[in-house]
Amino acid sequence: MRLHVLFHDSCFDGAASAAVFTRFYRERVRPDVQVTYQGLSHKAGGEPIDAAVFQGDENAIVDFRYSQDERLTWWFDHHQSAFQQAGDEAHFRADKSGRKFHDPTRKSCTRYIADVCRDRFGFDPSHLAELLHWAEIIDGALFESPQMAVELAEPALRLMTVIEANRDPSFSEQIITEMTHKPLSEIVARADVQQRLAPLLERHQRSIDVVRKKARYEAGVVFFDVADEGYDSLNKFIAYYLYPESRYTVWVGKSDKRAKVSIGSNPWRPESRTHTAEGTLSFQDSASLRVVVERSFDRLPAAFALGPITFAEGGYDWTRWSARYSSNQSRRISGSATLERGGYYGGSRDTARLSLNFLLRDTLLVEPNYTRNVVSAPGQPRYVTNTLNTRVSYSFSPDLFVKGFFQYNDARRLASLNLLLWYVYRPGSDLYIVYNHGWDTDLPGPRRVETRSRSFTVKLTYWLSR
Repeated sequence: MRLHVLFHDSCFDGAASAAVFTRFYRERVRPDVQVTYQGLSHKAGGEPIDAAVFQGDENAIVDFRYSQDERLTWWFDHHQSAFQQAGDEAHFRADKSGRKFHDPTRKSCTRYIADVCRDRFGFDPSHLAELLHWAEIIDGALFESPQMAVELAEPALRLMTVIEANRDPSFSEQIITEMTHKPLSEIVARADVQQRLAPLLERHQRSIDVVRKKARYEAGVVFFDVADEGYDSLNKFIAYYLYPESRYTVWVGKSDKRAKVSIGSNPWRPESRTHTAEGTLSFQDSASLRVVVERSFDRLPAAFALGPITFAEGGYDWTRWSARYSSNQSRRISGSATLERGGYYGGSRDTARLSLNFLLRDTLLVEPNYTRNVVSAPGQPRYVTNTLNTRVSYSFSPDLFVKGFFQYNDARRLASLNLLLWYVYRPGSDLYIVYNHGWDTDLPGPRRVETRSRSFTVKLTYWLSR
């Protein structure tokens, strides 16, 4: 019986994923299986995976995008771009085999495979702890410092350097096989690995020297152009190694095959940051459609809880998008609808919001609003909130207004009412009368609604003219 493992080629996480899956399969599925390997590479245009690669009695894809081919029996991936062909995601969600898994919140596919196989199939990955540890660091870019990422002193990082440059399928198979049972330092010590590593480290050192010579630092940003040096790829952390105080890097490279413009941010600078791209489409009837994409980073100094979910301390980055349609606000009936989706501290947050405006009379405006939030995190219950509020404004005259605001939140089971009378009795002088009332609406016993708070405020201002 032959198991054919397809993995992300020239990638440490891809090779490590193949090794972990092989160890799992032999220990928990079939010990006498013959295993073969084949690397997969991304191609321009996202063309489908070649059907000819499915050569085994069972076929597994790890750390690479989905295929609808019926011969695919196992699949693990953690990339946002896992579903590229029409119908891929629907096909995956309809699968009932219990052998196909996807979680885009995971840092590495290696750790993801180990966790799923432990929880679902009783696999013990403890003997692969070193491999799992370094796969998380490398694929999640969780290096302790720029020095670790650039100096490449650790055996795992030296093996990563060799794997990323390798184009020999037979060598990949040897490395994956040894990853299933050998320490990384022993694998790196192999003569053929050292032979491949030496020129790569020499080129890496030259690239550091080139960036040092070419780079300039301005207002927190490192700029360099190495197009004339023949580089279209290099270690993306070199700029932060040379300029640890920098926040961003922008560089241009070029080779015979491609030209490249790269923009990055410093993961060792803990400041929160958000990068935004947005566009607005305006219609002839004065309606508009606004689309926003945000890339955010935040570092939590301590864990915090949101309903049943606890977010651990650490650094998080995520992408969110939102779309808002607003109708012509000058009409008597108008409104807006907003959808937001994307990441949130290692999980996800989806928001839907509907706002309406009813100008019933020239002096009477009613504004109901509804918001629904769904927050989720791996391995924890979802947190869902629904908030309904209504604002009513009435103008007796240009000097006398009454406003009311009512809100109910089902997650906190709280209702609140705010009433305001505002009288401008002379220019610059106002009288405010405010009443606030809050209720708990989920109490035990027969009396389920009870006053939580209540206040009455009068404020008078008087302008002393000169």
